Amino acid sequence: VGHKTDLWCPGSFSYEGRLNFGDHYAVGGVYKSSVEGHGFIMLRQPEQRIISAWFHDQKSWPFDYFGRPAKNLLEYAHIVSGCAVK
Repeated sequence: VGHKTDLWCPGSFSYEGRLNFGDHYAVGGVYKSSVEGHGFIMLRQPEQRIISAWFHDQKSWPFDYFGRPAKNLLEYAHIVSGCAVK
């Protein structure tokens, strides 16, 4: 099921530099051309972001450093906690 943003809100969303709608990539490369003066962001509490990332394949977990997934949510939260508020 695809997002129908162009149908619901024509011209409201920029797809420049995006892989797909809702991806989590930075806007640095397209800030001047697509975002400046028009962008906004909605964030959850850092704790909720960590829990969501845990259930989303342990996003931001340093697999290369540890050589394994996190043992549990507490270990995961302890290691990635600074990433949720930067």
